[in-house]
Amino acid sequence: MSLKKRVTKIISLALIGVIASLTLLTTTVNAQTNNINKYYTSEKSTESYTDKNLGVIYDRVVDGDKTTVTIKSLDGNVLNTLEDIDNEVYLDGKKISVTSSENYKSNDNSLEKSEINTFKATVKWGKWQSNTMYINTGGLGTATIGGLIALKAPWAPVKVAATVAAAVAGKYDKIKIYYKIRYGSDGKYNYYERETTFYGDGKYITKFTDKGKRY
Repeated sequence: MSLKKRVTKIISLALIGVIASLTLLTTTVNAQTNNINKYYTSEKSTESYTDKNLGVIYDRVVDGDKTTVTIKSLDGNVLNTLEDIDNEVYLDGKKISVTSSENYKSNDNSLEKSEINTFKATVKWGKWQSNTMYINTGGLGTATIGGLIALKAPWAPVKVAATVAAAVAGKYDKIKIYYKIRYGSDGKYNYYERETTFYGDGKYITKFTDKGKRY
């Protein structure tokens, strides 16, 4: 083989190696980006709900240990801002009291809801863990009560919070939120199941159940 041909062959092999390296690098970067996006979506969630009966729009943002609920009029004007920062509740910047028995971390970002109708019989479940919260509704409007419920039960749809608020406003002085959760595994995936029950002055109002995978 002539010197020219050998040099040409060496250059060709080198180019193939560079292309292969670039392909591997691109694949690795894409995989890392996908993982980051997945983690980010489990850390932060947003929900907007319009309640025409109450005449308000609820915007809820759950970001790590901070949850914010903004209540706006139908034309977009901000009426109230509610914040839950490390279990301290603020209404328009003023701290208010919400009684809670924190037996476990309720705002668990490792949980991801999914459309699971029934669990496999092979899932081994742990014991139920429970928490109870009380919200005093005296002096608060219906929309604000709904915002407080959406704030303290961020795993439940805002629509559920608004429905409970409409049921208790002007009738009950205290809302009780009782919720329990359990974790299980089938050897391949980890799961959770949670039940949340709402009461007004001790009287049952409604129940919400969510379930899915735990990462």
